[in-house]
Amino acid sequence: MSNRLNAEEAVDALSRSFLLPFLYKVFRTLHPGGTRFELNWHIEAMCNLLEKVGRGEIMRLIMEVPPRHLKSITTSVAFTAWLLGLNPAIKIIVASYGGELAEKHARDLRAILNSDWYKALFPETRITTDTAIEIATTAGGGRRAVSLSGTVTGLGADIIIIDDLMKAGDATSDAVTRQVHDFYTNTLMSRLDDPRSGRIIVIQQRLAEYDLVGFLRERSEFQVYSFPAIAQQDEAFELGRGRMHHRIRGDVLFPARQPQEVLDQIRRELGNATFAAQYLQSPAAPEGNRIRMEWFGTYDKLPSRNRFTSLVLSIDAGASELPTSDFTACLVWGHLDGNWYLVDVIRERLAYHVLKPRIIELIGHWKADKVLIEKASNGHALFDDLFYTEGYRGKIVRILAKLDKTVRAEAATAELETGKFLLPTSASWLAAFEHECRHFPTGRHDDQVDSLVHFVNWQKSPRSKAMLNRQPKGNIANYRPSLKERIHNRYRENWE
Repeated sequence: MSNRLNAEEAVDALSRSFLLPFLYKVFRTLHPGGTRFELNWHIEAMCNLLEKVGRGEIMRLIMEVPPRHLKSITTSVAFTAWLLGLNPAIKIIVASYGGELAEKHARDLRAILNSDWYKALFPETRITTDTAIEIATTAGGGRRAVSLSGTVTGLGADIIIIDDLMKAGDATSDAVTRQVHDFYTNTLMSRLDDPRSGRIIVIQQRLAEYDLVGFLRERSEFQVYSFPAIAQQDEAFELGRGRMHHRIRGDVLFPARQPQEVLDQIRRELGNATFAAQYLQSPAAPEGNRIRMEWFGTYDKLPSRNRFTSLVLSIDAGASELPTSDFTACLVWGHLDGNWYLVDVIRERLAYHVLKPRIIELIGHWKADKVLIEKASNGHALFDDLFYTEGYRGKIVRILAKLDKTVRAEAATAELETGKFLLPTSASWLAAFEHECRHFPTGRHDDQVDSLVHFVNWQKSPRSKAMLNRQPKGNIANYRPSLKERIHNRYRENWE
């Protein structure tokens, strides 16, 4: 009897200290005699992140999780009940897209708080107000459920949890998207009692590129953790207590509940675009996919600069360094054995006084043969300065974008499909480049795509052909062009 009591006390102590054993108790209460609790590493990872929020180690957290992976029970129900047990005075707001969903989460929480095991585990947490959407404690804390169309006036919170603020059916609605953004910015943000210590958690499946997560990803204060149903790259997750879980590309997230064959069936039923958003956390608009990643070849090791026959910078210059400005995108391409290697990508918001020396530095670093500059925005000044003032007249090529972006991109697709444009298998900038290509033309940004399209269309023009029939830079010191080549090169500069 004594050993059994000690074991129960140990479990209770663990449930007070860690969210995972507490979650197990919650699940059993909400599914009596029904679905078995399947422990998976992603649940441990979510619990570890939520514990960090509870301790104040993470102030702004985004977790992207596919449907049916226990995200709402873990966060909106178990985590809130656990926090109220540890601190009955804490005030929590849980926001979701509709009143029905908000009330369901509130009912689940009420079932936990009224259970005998919870009362024994946290005897100081007692309910004084209990309505369909609000539960208050005798210590002045509680949890209030709100919806996108509901009111939040007069409420304050220490922690705000946003759980699926947009439903899947509204993913393509610009009006609802704006409503969600405004609700977060103008309503929820003002509810934190102390903005310095207040914490915000956003947990949802991705629905569209500029859904709430897409909107918040641009804010550097959020820490983002994505749990795609199928790993898109090698990655590692902290599980707590010094433990790590390593995924390799292609790994299924929750094979006990959704193995590969189930995910394949879901993909067929939903279609590639919806599956990519909700299950892979990589939303693409139905009008997207004008540029497909399977068109690109790949390379593992970057050849040395001396091996490239020529090297080209393609620049789409942004207007300024302001957060609302477009990015400056500079793609660095090297030519070798009939293929073009994407060597480097620079994507930053730059004021002109920073942009110009940065490009001059890149020209020198890569020993660029040509520099393509679209004469738009800061590109006008950049072209004029480099061409007329800085002595790069023979290198600078003016790009005039006379046609619509999508029309220019369509003109480049046949060339892209040849497979002669190679991307590295790994690079710090690769994910952002691929993301922008996949979402063009309806993505949030298209600066890298503009730079790509300008380059692809230029390199297939007659003006670029003569440049490719030269020795690599490393052989120039020992190479003496013929008189015919010298005359040809002289006139080629005038053609360009």
